[in-house]
Amino acid sequence: MRNPRSVPTPCRTRALSLVEALLVIAVLGIAAAMGVTGIGEWRRGVVETKAESDVETINRAIQSYLGFNGSVEGCESVEDVLLKLKSTADLSSAHRMLGITGSFVDGRIRPVYYEGGELSDGMPRIRWNGKEQRLELARDGYGNIKGFALDDYGGSDPPGEAREAFLDLAQSDGWIWDYTESDPVVLAPNPSAPTHEVPDSSPPPADPLPPEPEIEPLETPIFSIPSTTRPYTDYDLGLALSNPNPKGSSSIYYSADYGAWELYNDSLISVEPDSVIQAQAIAEDRSRYSNSAVGQESYRASPIQLLPPEIDSSAPKFDVPDAEVVEISLENPNEADVSSLEYRLNGGAWQVYGGPFTVTYASYPDGVDVEAKAVGTSKYYEDSVVSILRVGAGPRKLDSPVIHFSRDYFSDDKDDPVTVISVDIENPNPEGSSVVRYEIFPVPGGSGTRTDYQDYTGPFQVYRFVYPSGFGVRAYAKALSSEYFDSDSTVRFATKEEGLFGGHLDLDTSNFLAAVGSGDTSAHTHDITGKHNLTGIDFFAIPEEKQIEINEAITDSGQKFKLLLVNGDLSPGMRVVIHKESDGVAQRTSSSAETYDDTPIDSLTVLSLGGGTGAAKLTGLELQFDKDVILHAEIIPTNTGDVKDNEPGKLREWRNGALTLQAVEVDSDGTDAFTTEEDMSAGDHDAAASGLLWEAAVFWHWGGDSYHEEKNQYQPRKFSSISDEVDSELHEGYEDEEGDGDGDG
Repeated sequence: MRNPRSVPTPCRTRALSLVEALLVIAVLGIAAAMGVTGIGEWRRGVVETKAESDVETINRAIQSYLGFNGSVEGCESVEDVLLKLKSTADLSSAHRMLGITGSFVDGRIRPVYYEGGELSDGMPRIRWNGKEQRLELARDGYGNIKGFALDDYGGSDPPGEAREAFLDLAQSDGWIWDYTESDPVVLAPNPSAPTHEVPDSSPPPADPLPPEPEIEPLETPIFSIPSTTRPYTDYDLGLALSNPNPKGSSSIYYSADYGAWELYNDSLISVEPDSVIQAQAIAEDRSRYSNSAVGQESYRASPIQLLPPEIDSSAPKFDVPDAEVVEISLENPNEADVSSLEYRLNGGAWQVYGGPFTVTYASYPDGVDVEAKAVGTSKYYEDSVVSILRVGAGPRKLDSPVIHFSRDYFSDDKDDPVTVISVDIENPNPEGSSVVRYEIFPVPGGSGTRTDYQDYTGPFQVYRFVYPSGFGVRAYAKALSSEYFDSDSTVRFATKEEGLFGGHLDLDTSNFLAAVGSGDTSAHTHDITGKHNLTGIDFFAIPEEKQIEINEAITDSGQKFKLLLVNGDLSPGMRVVIHKESDGVAQRTSSSAETYDDTPIDSLTVLSLGGGTGAAKLTGLELQFDKDVILHAEIIPTNTGDVKDNEPGKLREWRNGALTLQAVEVDSDGTDAFTTEEDMSAGDHDAAASGLLWEAAVFWHWGGDSYHEEKNQYQPRKFSSISDEVDSELHEGYEDEEGDGDGDG
C-alpha cells in the first residue's frame, strides 16, 4: 500500500486579545519614558565612542611615527603631538632614512574643544600622557578636547624636523646601510585593553638583566636675542645660538620662518623684520640623550613715521600781474627709495608729486591751500603728518567797465540823423576801489584822433564831424589801493559793420572725441560773429539751435568735469570767462587764453552743473573777444575742412590749431577720468585722448591756406605774417592810428 502524499499545513495567525494589546501599549510607554531620561546618557555615549575611536587612531599614528625614527620628547600637550605627527623629515634626515619620511596624519586635522558649559563631570576628555607616550581618555581632571576634525584652514605645509635613524642608508662604506645600535621602541600598553593573570610557566632567568641607562633630555638652545619688537631701522639683527648641553652631546639646528632646518655653525644668523626663528638641540648619542624641545623666538618690526615734506612757493600770495602764476615745489627729507610725495589743493584729491607745478590766480582768486605728505613705499614706513602752505589771495582783480552808447553808430538818415553819440561808462567795482580810465580812437580805416587815456568823470559826447566813419572807446578800471589790481580792458565801437573788423569767426561743437586726421564735429556754424553780431560766445546760450551747448552735452548735473583750453597760445586775444558758485559764493573769473592754459591740469577747478561736494557749480561759460581781435592777429586763421577733419597743425596741434574748449570727465572722488594726447596743443593743456564730454572749437575762417600748410605763416600778434591775405590798407590805417600813442593804459 502506497504512503499518502504529504499535505502542507496552512499557516495560521492569531489576533491579539484586548488584554495583550493593553500590555504592549504599557510596555511601549515605559520604554518611551526611559528613552527621555536616557537622552543625556546616550549623547554622552556617542561622544565617548567617537573619542575612543579618535584616540585609538592617533595612538596608532604615534606608534608608526616612533617606529620610523620620530621622537615625542618634550611634547607637553595634544597640540604638540599633532605638530610632530604632521611634520616631515628634513633634507638632512630624509635622504639617508629607510621607511616613511613624511607626515603621519592629515595636515588638516585639528582638536575639537568643549565649548562654554558643555564639559561636565564624567564627560570624556582626551589628553597627552608624556610618560607612556600616548593619548589617553579620562573622565575627570584637566583637558577639554572631545575629539578631532578635519579643517581646510589647518592645511598649511607641514614643518620639517631632523629625525635620527637607527638604521640608515649607507654613508660611509659599501653596505646598503650603516648599522648603529639603538634601543628598540617599546610601546606602552593600551590601558583600556582587558588584562588577566598569566600563569608563571617558566622559571626566572638565572642572571637578571642590568638596569637600562636613564636617557637625559637635552636643554633647549639659548638665543642671544629673545623675542622683541624694534624699529624697522634696527634690522637685520645678528642672532647667535648657544648650546647649554654637555660638549659633544648634541648639535644645534635652526629654522627661519618655519622653513628648512639647517645645522648651526656658530656664525651669526641674519634676522629680517617680522621673522620667527626656531632652534633645537639634536642628540648625538640617542642612548644617553633625547632631543630638546624646540625653542622659538619672534622678531617684530615697528614702522617708522616719515618726516613731512617742505613746501616752497615762488610768492606768498597772488600779486597780479607780478605773481599771477605761483610755482610750488616740494622737498622730501626722507630717502627716495622708501617714500614718495603727494599733494592736494584746497582739500581736493591727493596727487603724486612729479616736480614743481603752478597755481594761478585765475583758478584760485581767493587763494589756495597746498597740502603735502610723504607716503611710505612699504608697510614699515607710515605716512608723515601733512604739511600745509597757503598762497594768499593778495589783491583782487577788478572787473572790467561796461561801456554804454546812446546810439550804436552815426547815421545820415534824413528821418533820424545821428551826428552825436553820448557815452556812459559803468564801473561795476566797489566804491572807492578804482577809477575808470578810457581812450577814444577811430574805427579801423577811419579818420580821427586817438586820445590819451584819461579818468572818467561822467558821460561825454562824441561828434560825427570828428570821427566821420565811427569811433571806438576802450576803458579799464585802475586800482586805487593795494587790495586790488587793474582790470582787463574792454572796448566798444560805434560802427555799422556787423561782427568783427577784417573777417569772421566760425564755431564747431561736438559731444564725441574726433579721430585725428579723419574726424568730424556735431555742428558747424559759418560766420557766427557776423550772423549774430557777436563779440562773445555764451556756451549756455549759443544763438544757433543746431549747436550743442555744454549743458545739453552733460545731462547729469552731478557729473564732475574740468575745462581744458587747447591751443591757447595761438589765440591770445580770446578771453575765458567762467561763472561758478562754491559754498554759496558766486565767483566770476576772466583770463586770457594764454593765462588760463598756464594752470596745470591737475590744478584746474573741478566743476559740475549741479555743484555739490567736491565740485563748484558752473553757472556760466563764455569766450569773449574784441571787435578788432583779427586786426591785432590774436585769433588763428585756418579753414573749416581741416578743423572738422581734425587735421593736425604745423606742430601736431589739435583741430588744425583752432582754439578748443574741452569738458573732460572727473570721477566722483575727484580723480581725473580722462587722458590727454601729449604735444597735440600750442599751450600747456594737451588735448583729450579719452573722457571727453563736450568740445567747442573757434577759429578765424579766412581765405588763405590752412594752418598746417607752409604758406600760412601766422604768428600771434604779428599782423605782418598774414597781411597779404586781408585788407592791408584797412589794417595799416588802424595801425597808424594806434601808433599815435596809447597813454598809460
